[in-house]
Amino acid sequence: MYNLFIELEKGNQREEEYLTRCLICILDQSKNLTTAFLKYIFSCNISAVDGIIITNEKVFDEGRFDICIETNEYCFIIENKIESNFSYNQISRYRHYITSKILKIATIVKYYSEFDEENCPDVQKTWFNIYD
Repeated sequence: MYNLFIELEKGNQREEEYLTRCLICILDQSKNLTTAFLKYIFSCNISAVDGIIITNEKVFDEGRFDICIETNEYCFIIENKIESNFSYNQISRYRHYITSKILKIATIVKYYSEFDEENCPDVQKTWFNIYD
C-alpha cells in the first residue's frame, strides 16, 4: 500500500510518475473508491468487488502499464501521459498482452492525442476531467 504523504515528499519524480503514484495512493485506500473511479473513467457497470489488485508500473515483455487494476473478470489499464508521447503501437501491444480478461484501456493525458483506429484506447480523459 502506498502512502500519499511519502509520495508528496518525493520532489525529484517526473510529473507523470508523481501523478500516477498519487492516483494509486488514493485508489488504494478503498475498493469502493476504486470502483467509483472505474465507473467514472470507463462508464462500466461493475459493483464493488473483493480482490481488486492495483499494480503500479506493471512490466511485461513489450512494455509497462502505468496503472493496472484487475478484478476477477476485468483488466483496466490506465496510461498516464503528461509531457511524453505514446510509443509506437503502445496501446495495441497492451491489447495483445491481455487476452484472458475483459480489457479496458484508458489514457489520462495533459492534452488530447490522436490515435489511429488500431492503436486507440477505449477512453481518453484529460487530467482536467479528473480533478474538475
